[in-house]
Amino acid sequence: MFSKVEPARARLVDGGGQAVEIHDLIPADVYLIDRPGTRAIASWECRTNIQRGPWTLEWPDGTSEKPCAP
Repeated sequence: MFSKVEPARARLVDGGGQAVEIHDLIPADVYLIDRPGTRAIASWECRTNIQRGPWTLEWPDGTSEKPCAP
């Protein structure tokens, strides 16, 4: 199907500055290959652990965004 797929690597940083790799939040046989899928996992994590917020989703290209609405 695909000869090569680059993963959509990103990390979440909580309100205290602790980083969590998005890939550490999903099973090993699941592949995130696009930003929308990565955003969905980030949104789930920040809603699940709201007490650690506010969360920031950081991309390898240096951009960042808020994965959950305030």
